[in-house]
Amino acid sequence: MSGCTREEVIGHTSLELGIWEQPEQRTQLIERLKQQGSLVNFETKFRTKDGSIRRLLSSAETLELSGEECLLVCSSDITERVAAEQALRESEDRFSNMADTAPLMIWISGEDKGCTYLNKQWLDFTGRSMESQLGDGWAKGIHPEDFNRCLETYYTAFDKRTTFEMDYRLRRHDGEYRW
Repeated sequence: MSGCTREEVIGHTSLELGIWEQPEQRTQLIERLKQQGSLVNFETKFRTKDGSIRRLLSSAETLELSGEECLLVCSSDITERVAAEQALRESEDRFSNMADTAPLMIWISGEDKGCTYLNKQWLDFTGRSMESQLGDGWAKGIHPEDFNRCLETYYTAFDKRTTFEMDYRLRRHDGEYRW
């Protein structure tokens, strides 16, 4: 992971090796270890021999070997996972921005048929919060005369994985129903 050989590492401190992107993280790690005795799943940035920075998820514990206090650290390289999570967040932000500026109401369902997302236009139209509309909450705004037909159309198309169209009345933020 570091790009160093055993010979280059053994007998040298982490500061001598220059592996800390921010050397003060080492000081913080030592202080936390003194207070807690061990650390589990802490994240750090690690500099490799070629100068690249990797993200590590590590656990550490102090122990005694032959009368000498030592530090045992186990780390996993999570660089790609962190990059993928960041890319996903950015993609979700771009989608939300696009959906929230579109001049129509948009909602998304999960595999359980429950609503997982509604855009700003939907929320503004209904005057309801995102939390109140998630799952089957969105259906509470359907006009009672349209309710059964609307859900039957939706559930049937969902189960068959087919596109569908339906007209129904939805309660607006002022209590009036609109098609």
